[in-house]
Amino acid sequence: MADALCRSLRTLGCERAMVVHGADGWTNLQTTDVTYVASLDNGVITRSQVTPEDAGLKRARLADLQGGDGSTMRKRFAGCCPAKLALP
Repeated sequence: MADALCRSLRTLGCERAMVVHGADGWTNLQTTDVTYVASLDNGVITRSQVTPEDAGLKRARLADLQGGDGSTMRKRFAGCCPAKLALP
């Protein structure tokens, strides 16, 4: 997936880009698994992989990242929002 997007960006005239794709299907840097990286620099695409351990992080489990049901998440979100923000 990262390769295909990098090729598309190159076709559109982009000169530099970094596209990441997690092994678990997420499209961001992962703490749960390896992340595939495609880098575009002046028309050349290089590929690499990054693990949480490469960044000095402990590998997480998906359960570590899950926030809870809708009610729980609403309360957590409200706790970090300005008091003026009205939530439904």
